[in-house]
Amino acid sequence: VVAFVAVACIVAAITAVKSLNQVLEESRGALRLRRSVEVIAFSDEEGLRFKSTFLGSRAVSGSFLKHGYLDARDSKGYTLASVLETVGLSNSAEDIEKIAMKSEDVYGYVEVHIEQGPVLQSLNQPVGVVSAISGQTRLYVQVDGFSGHAGTVPMDQRQDTIAASAEMIYGIEQRCKDFPLSRENMLVCTVGEFNVFPGASNVIPGFSNFSVDIRCKDDAMREEVVDLIQVGLRDIAEKRRVACEIETKHSAESC
Repeated sequence: VVAFVAVACIVAAITAVKSLNQVLEESRGALRLRRSVEVIAFSDEEGLRFKSTFLGSRAVSGSFLKHGYLDARDSKGYTLASVLETVGLSNSAEDIEKIAMKSEDVYGYVEVHIEQGPVLQSLNQPVGVVSAISGQTRLYVQVDGFSGHAGTVPMDQRQDTIAASAEMIYGIEQRCKDFPLSRENMLVCTVGEFNVFPGASNVIPGFSNFSVDIRCKDDAMREEVVDLIQVGLRDIAEKRRVACEIETKHSAESC
């Protein structure tokens, strides 16, 4: 489903404008539009490569440059500016500024998005109207322990980063499931990226890192959960005698 999200939404918008044109043509001049209609396809909503979300919509809203995203780097060290140049797009501040639309020039805005979830289908409903857009916090957690041979290091002397990370991730899941009013406020927590080193079957892992995605339509609840999760991660790290570094990569308010 995810592979067709952007395509489905773009086609839906184009189809809506096509239908509107048909209505106008069939009216034989009786109906006229007082304003222009534009279809915009935004790029890089999730910001996975450069850890910087909403790049396309930020350009259109005029908030792209102030965040310094052109200098953002991916996992291989490439900057966004260099990638834009490589694919034949301009990376100049002047050209990016031209993309921005002034709020006074926009009369209305409608966004089409597939649900990407099971709720509408479970309710046998074809469409839903969005009542809120959840706020989001993204954390990256790095856990440092000590690698050792799987057959010679006693269990009580290990600093195993997979075991520590597993307990941390389970704690994150439980925190979000059990938090009061979590379902009503659409509180969800996801660990979608996990890396472990050295990644050999006979070696106790000495380093691991993982992502944490926390979303909620109540910002105060989200911020409280983020704080509690960070305290919990550090407590587990201390108990298991590993180091834990937590970095906030993204934070956006609900609306």
